[in-house]
Amino acid sequence: MLVLYSLIFIIGVFGNVLVLYVVISHKSMQTITNNFIACLSASDLLICLFAIPFTPIQALTKSWMFGKAMCKLVPVILVISVFVSTLTSVVIAIDRYLVIVYPHAKRMSGKMQLLIIGFIWILASTAAVPIGVFTKHQESGGEPVRYACNESWPTTKAASMYGWSIFVLRLVIPSAIITVCYTTISIRLNRRMKKKFCNNMDVQKEKQDVQRNRRINRMLIAMIVTFIVCWLPIDLIFTTAELNLIPEENFLMIFLFMHILAMSSVIYNPFLYGWMNENFNCHFRKIWRKFLAFCCKCKTRTLTSHQERNNQRNRNRMSAKLPPSPSSPSTSMIELKNMAVEKQHAEPHHFLLPIEENTRAGRDVSQHLLQRSLSPEYTS
Repeated sequence: MLVLYSLIFIIGVFGNVLVLYVVISHKSMQTITNNFIACLSASDLLICLFAIPFTPIQALTKSWMFGKAMCKLVPVILVISVFVSTLTSVVIAIDRYLVIVYPHAKRMSGKMQLLIIGFIWILASTAAVPIGVFTKHQESGGEPVRYACNESWPTTKAASMYGWSIFVLRLVIPSAIITVCYTTISIRLNRRMKKKFCNNMDVQKEKQDVQRNRRINRMLIAMIVTFIVCWLPIDLIFTTAELNLIPEENFLMIFLFMHILAMSSVIYNPFLYGWMNENFNCHFRKIWRKFLAFCCKCKTRTLTSHQERNNQRNRNRMSAKLPPSPSSPSTSMIELKNMAVEKQHAEPHHFLLPIEENTRAGRDVSQHLLQRSLSPEYTS
C-alpha cells in the first residue's frame, strides 16, 4: 500500500507541476482550454499534497497526529480540490463540445474564463464549509493519549443528506454531462469523416483522418471511463457508510484500495489532458532534452574534475619520490641560501674567519719572522 501511495504521489506531483510550468512559462500555451487544464492540474496537485500523505496514515494508525489546525484544514482542502478537479473536467468537456459541434460560434473571452474558474473555486469552497464546521479534533482515549479527527454531525440524517448531495453534485451530474459531451463529439466527428469520404478524398489522407479519428475516440472514451471508475467506488463507500454494508473487519482494506483508485486520477489527468495533446507533448520533449543535456554537462564536469584530481595526485607522488636538487625549478630561493651557508660551515677558509682571529694570526707570523732574522744562524 505504501509503495503504491508513494508512486502515485511522486508521479502525480511531477506530472501536474510539469503541466503548470508549461502553461505559466509559455504565453503561446495560455489558451482557454490550456488554462482550464492548468486549473485541473492545480487541484490535482492539492490532492497529492493533502489527500495522499494524511489519509492512509490516519487510516492505518487509527489516530490523528498532525494537530488541531491540520485536522480542520486537511479535510476542507481535500473537498475543495476534489470538487475543483471534477467541475474543471466538466468545463473542459463543455468547451470541447462547443468548439467541435459549433466550430463557427464565438468562443468565450478571457474575462468569461476567469469568471468560470472563480465560480468553480467558490462553489467548491461552499461545498467544503460543512466539513470544516463539523470536523472535530478529540481525544480517543487509551494510553498513551491519542487523538481522532472525524466528522461529528448533530444528527445522522444531516450527515446522510450532505453525503448524498455531494454524491449527486460531484459524481452523478458531472458524469452525465461529460458522457453526453464526449459522446456527441464522437458522433459528430464520425459524421464529418463520412462526408469527407463521399467527396473522393486521397487514400493517404483518408487513412490519416481515420487514424486520427480513432485516436480521438479512444481518448474521449478513456476520459469518461477513467473519471467514473476512479471516483464512483470511493463516493459509494462514503455515501453508504451509515448503512454498514461492508463488514467492519474488511472495511479498512477495501477503503484503502478504493482510495488508491481515486487518488490515481491525479496521474491520469495530466496524461489524458496534457501528454496526449500535441502542443503539450512538444514542450515536454523540449524540457526532457534540456534535462538530459544538463545531466550530461554535470557528468562531464564531474569526470573532468576527477581526472584533474588524479593527475595532481600522481604529480605529488612523483615529486615525493625524486630527491630535491638546487637546479630544480621547484627549489625555492630560501632553500638555495640555506644550502650555501651549510657548505661554508662544512669547509671553513681562513678568509672567512672573524676579524679578531685574522689579526691574531698575522701578529704570530710577524713575531716568528723577527726572531728568525735575529738568530745567529740567519745572520751568519
